[in-house]
Amino acid sequence: MSKKKKTIDELLEEALVPEEEQPYTIPEGWIWVRFGCLIKESKLGLVRSSKEQAIDKQFPYLKMNNITIDGRLDLSNLVRVDLKKEELYQNELKDGDFLFNTRNSVELVGKSTIFSDENTDEPVLFNNNILRVRFLRNVNSYLVNYYLNSPYGKSSLNNIKSGTTNVSAIYAKNLNTISIPLPPLNEQKSIVEKVEQLFKRIEEVKQLIVEAKETFEFRRAAILNKAFCGELTKKWRKENSLDFNWEEKRLEDLIEYGPQNGLYKPQKAYGTGVLIVRIDNFYDGKINDWQTLKRLQLDTREMEIYGLKNNDLIINRVNSIEYLGKSALVRNLIEPCVFESNVMRIGLNGEVIPEYLIKYLNSSRGLQELRKNAKHAVNQASINQQDVKNVLVPLPSKEEQEEIERILNVLFETEQNAMSHFNVLEKLEILKKSILSKAFRGELGTNDPSEESAIELLKEVLQEQVK
Repeated sequence: MSKKKKTIDELLEEALVPEEEQPYTIPEGWIWVRFGCLIKESKLGLVRSSKEQAIDKQFPYLKMNNITIDGRLDLSNLVRVDLKKEELYQNELKDGDFLFNTRNSVELVGKSTIFSDENTDEPVLFNNNILRVRFLRNVNSYLVNYYLNSPYGKSSLNNIKSGTTNVSAIYAKNLNTISIPLPPLNEQKSIVEKVEQLFKRIEEVKQLIVEAKETFEFRRAAILNKAFCGELTKKWRKENSLDFNWEEKRLEDLIEYGPQNGLYKPQKAYGTGVLIVRIDNFYDGKINDWQTLKRLQLDTREMEIYGLKNNDLIINRVNSIEYLGKSALVRNLIEPCVFESNVMRIGLNGEVIPEYLIKYLNSSRGLQELRKNAKHAVNQASINQQDVKNVLVPLPSKEEQEEIERILNVLFETEQNAMSHFNVLEKLEILKKSILSKAFRGELGTNDPSEESAIELLKEVLQEQVK
């Protein structure tokens, strides 16, 4: 006995969100509908083990990391898999397909994007942590994706997550219950175009900021290079009737105590107790705010051996090569603090000004010296205590060290003030969220009151299911 088809009224009742359940008021002509009622078809992707993925396989294979947290598709790290030719039609992606990450960590599950075939000329497949959705005609997939990446859309997805912190899931049956604001067809297109136009402008601003920062970094590197070859204080020496009289000394000759490697403690020791500086707590000569550091339990002997003092120098001895050798000066120590095993500590004698030395070690020349004998392994490199002792330091008189320090402080303060005007990346992300919020409240100026209500559009597409 064949199953009786539902009437248009029954389908409408299932699709429309009752007034008492509607999240907020939307413009006249819009309707709140259930996500599931907009779907023509949906499918989870292919299961392929890591052994079945390789660069010499047949087809590109999208995984959950190819969907970015802000709703874009990243094709830069695609793996490839094999597939029988007769299975290809059912499993390949088409332009405009909506992709939803159903399983991930609790922070990342629920990412979504739209597949575009503009950047590929071959069939692309997707894995079983991704749900492919094709919507009914007259439903703009880009609009749905923008909504689910809006603040309210993300909040709705958070409410249907299940699982643990490490592995969380959003099941299709729960995704289908999500409420979606559906504008009339032309307005759907207008909203997508307006959002894309505004987002494009934001990306252009971001690019300008990146370019400006790169210019500042290049200029900073050039200034430091001049500082440590004596060119920056050339005029000062002439004014003070001084000759160029620099020495090149090994760092070992400037050390009072150390180098000393830090201490290792298991994870269970962390939580309360004494502050500890770890490799992610310092950069460009400075330690992060003390209040952001982790704490761990230590005994009195450990505190005596590994306790830091003001003007101690710390150096990262194990890391990826681009971070290896980064260093910082201990300043304004407010309470007892120690340093971890991937860091070494040095105490300086009175022959070098600490602020002069830390700026040198963070210059391209200083970092090159620290890394010149680095030992390389998979994904990381290391330096030892003797490598640090052998670092060559250009050393003028203490008076010239002080003058170099003074000039650099003036120049960098000026540049830092200029850079502060470019420190708006976080604000741009907030602006994008604001744009999406306004878009789905009809506040982007896209409304056309004369356009036929979205309810008529919904009836039209649901009518096909009645026939």
